[in-house]
Amino acid sequence: MNIICRNFFRLIKAGAFYEYEQLEPMSVFKWNSLLTILNKHRALTLAEKALEDSQFDTSLLPRVFTDKVGEMSEAAPGIDFGLSHLANTFLDKRLDCIRSGELHAIDTSTETIEMLDILVFNIHALFTTGITFGFIVSIGQYLRYKGEKVDFVKLDNWLSRLHLRQIAQFEGSILITTLDFDQNEIPFVKQVEPSSFQMAYASLDSSINDMALENLVLTQSALGIVTPGNPRAILHNLSHCMKFFRFAPIETTSIFLSNISNSLAKIDE
Repeated sequence: MNIICRNFFRLIKAGAFYEYEQLEPMSVFKWNSLLTILNKHRALTLAEKALEDSQFDTSLLPRVFTDKVGEMSEAAPGIDFGLSHLANTFLDKRLDCIRSGELHAIDTSTETIEMLDILVFNIHALFTTGITFGFIVSIGQYLRYKGEKVDFVKLDNWLSRLHLRQIAQFEGSILITTLDFDQNEIPFVKQVEPSSFQMAYASLDSSINDMALENLVLTQSALGIVTPGNPRAILHNLSHCMKFFRFAPIETTSIFLSNISNSLAKIDE
């Protein structure tokens, strides 16, 4: 793991879980690269929180880096996990039924619903922006601070009904392989996904250049023939979705078809 990624994880763990390990000195160029990664991964608020504590020797950091973290963190949009949804219409309706049914149940567990919402939000983010540590960390924070109130038997049943058990396990595996969580802290992880570290690390490595999916643009000729405005975008979207196909085949397929459908609705004639 390179020095930029090591410092990234140290800032994340300090800001989210109060776990401190001194940052390593870097060049100004590398601190700027780290700033780009923090921004792409929606982790600026965590970094700002970490730097506000006196645990770090901030003399090792360029003043422009700490100032930029503060400025960009203030401008960063908030996150509403309650807006989570699935691309597959049938499963999304089932998700709504689960929420509605639980709110009216005798043994209602709002914490379990909130845990499900965070997982679903992260799953949708995987398909749209890739692995985003600012979101992934929210799973760990909820587990650490409210996990004892979550009914994991009920959660496991819901994930099975939504065909999301494997993808949720993948998300939990990222916490284990990159942020030093113990497997027993994440009951929905029955087996650590061996590819989780490599895929998570790759998301950091590619953040500076290209992490988000490109928009699919389809055009229609005078003869009515529909062609991709950017063939590379279709291949990129397909390649991105296929990374997660084995974890959630139904949702993966629905996301890709939804992207195609949205593009057809916006054809430039």
